[in-house]
Amino acid sequence: MSHSGRTSLTACVLLSAALWLLTSCGGESTPAQAASLAPVGYSAAPARAVLSGTRIRVALAVNLSSETASAGDAWRGSVTETVRTLNGGLIPAGSMVEGVVAAATPATRGARAMLELGVQSIRVNDHDESIAASAEPVMAGASLARGEGADVVLPDGTVVSFTVSHTVAMR
Repeated sequence: MSHSGRTSLTACVLLSAALWLLTSCGGESTPAQAASLAPVGYSAAPARAVLSGTRIRVALAVNLSSETASAGDAWRGSVTETVRTLNGGLIPAGSMVEGVVAAATPATRGARAMLELGVQSIRVNDHDESIAASAEPVMAGASLARGEGADVVLPDGTVVSFTVSHTVAMR
């Protein structure tokens, strides 16, 4: 057998043995065990990350109205409850939030007014972290909306719940 043939055979035997050991451990591995089996330089998840689906509650620092708001308008707010991230990170309550009006529909005859908001970034530990999060649209007559005719009005201090769209690594 040639040298390259012996090298290939040895590699196959070692791979088979490693696979046998991994599958014969019985039971499920813990995240720490799984991480120890990962190849050097490989990371299954960022050290600190906000996972997709995480809820972030934000108190608005501005008044928003479906009558005057337009898609793309900026708004500001602050996180109302500390959010725990993957691997022990935190987004502390009080962290400043920058957002955008995703959609706005003023009241018209035959159509309900609507406001839809999105988060673009949150300031955490003196760093602006880009985080895409969205809230359910607020329709005229909904519990968050305050009455001024048939338009949606979200006064300063209104708390809106956002859901993170995509997992994002944090600094």
